Amino acid sequence: MFIGGEPVAGPNVDAAGEAQVRTTVIQVLRDHLVSEDGRSWQGAEFDFTGSVLEDASFDGIIFSDCHVRFDDCLFVGECGFSQTTFRRSDVSFLNAVFAGRLGFEYSKFEESDITFYGDFTEKTDANFQGASLTSGTLRILGPRKHGGSVSFVEADFSGGVLELNPSMLHDGASIAFSRAKISGTDVRILGGEHKAGSIWCNGIDMTAGSFIFGAAEWSQWPVRLEGTEFSFDGARVSGGEIALRHVLIDGSDVHFENFEMLDGRLNIASCEVDSGTLRFLNPVMTGGEVVMLESQRSGPLRAVTAASQAGGARLIAAATDDISPP
Repeated sequence: MFIGGEPVAGPNVDAAGEAQVRTTVIQVLRDHLVSEDGRSWQGAEFDFTGSVLEDASFDGIIFSDCHVRFDDCLFVGECGFSQTTFRRSDVSFLNAVFAGRLGFEYSKFEESDITFYGDFTEKTDANFQGASLTSGTLRILGPRKHGGSVSFVEADFSGGVLELNPSMLHDGASIAFSRAKISGTDVRILGGEHKAGSIWCNGIDMTAGSFIFGAAEWSQWPVRLEGTEFSFDGARVSGGEIALRHVLIDGSDVHFENFEMLDGRLNIASCEVDSGTLRFLNPVMTGGEVVMLESQRSGPLRAVTAASQAGGARLIAAATDDISPP
């Protein structure tokens, strides 16, 4: 079903009329996709390519075995996918422009492949609060601009892969994972030079999976943090891995206040501080492994060393040759 491109009701339709037609079309889709009974349109292909979607609501829809394209779309106003289920579906937002609020609150991603690539403007508010990823892949890749905010606050990550690849964070931009649960998903924030903005991982609860921030491949330049605030305050790790991989802190504040590790792995061996801070305040390290350079065990990171020795976490010394790119 093709919905984008030329006006769907003929060449003489004005903008308001076209918007009304598209609103009606979306409502018809909702009526046929809110269930998985024999009358639904599950398994179909829906193409919105080139559409202007203003205040469009896909809330509560179930996309099961569907192929959906929002390529080259302009999202304005408040567009909603709240409590929407993506099950065994392929959904793309390639070259889209997000100029308003995009709500995915409490949506579900199961065995699906979802890809965002486009412009996130300073007005963008992409909210995945309370969303769940159990399998499949959710990508937000290399936007040409990254303003606004992307939030995964209180999300539940139990499987699959979440990959974010912001080329640069600007003033006012933020990525938030506060109070998220990670119990099997591989979360990756890869690449970029970040000159402002913030990344919040306060209070995350990790029992399995991984949270990797840094270079996508060892052959790349380090990811630079130049004025970005990055927080793991109150995070709790009882399994899985947190790694800052090939990261250069140059004017940023990266802090782990009241960080607790019972098991799992913390790898900061390839995180270098040029200016700015990498600091731990009141860490509790009763188990697991901490990977760091011998040279990092004193100075600002001595709190990690002391907490690991007192609590029972294993300190693993990484050689410089092991962490340097070829």
